[in-house]
Amino acid sequence: MVLVMVVSMGLNYYLYHQNKGFKMSIGSDYLVTVRQTLFELNTPIDFWIEELNKDNSDVLLERYKGELETLADDFSDINGKIGMIGDQLRTLSDLYSELENTMRETDDKENISEIREEIVKYQHFIVEILKDMENKLEEDKLLWYQELSNPDSETTNKVWDEFKTFEKLQSGS
Repeated sequence: MVLVMVVSMGLNYYLYHQNKGFKMSIGSDYLVTVRQTLFELNTPIDFWIEELNKDNSDVLLERYKGELETLADDFSDINGKIGMIGDQLRTLSDLYSELENTMRETDDKENISEIREEIVKYQHFIVEILKDMENKLEEDKLLWYQELSNPDSETTNKVWDEFKTFEKLQSGS
């Protein structure tokens, strides 16, 4: 009987550490996704406007948009409230496409300026949310898992509230 209890306790201890390692691995993935996104969004919009004025610059922009789409997919794999960051990254990618088409087809300076301002708004919104998240959660991979996997955590609720505020500002309400 004692042997069964010792084996059971040993197995429980082993499974506890396996589960904790699994959660930390997922938390690490979340942290990497946030940091990669911050890195990608560090490129100023004016760089892309200058690049689009050059020949064959569309390849660079297509790679950049592809990276944004990949990161958007990574965010969509996280719970729904955090997943909306992926939707915002897709919108940002679409805005870059719109900018590219406008510059190639019409070169309408006023329209280009409006698209540029929209891109800046989306970039600023996403970067501020992610920097705040990174500062709050720091390097604790288990905390990253707990906060981003839980739809009712303080972090996910704050991100959702900030998104709703941004959405209202975008719609003019």
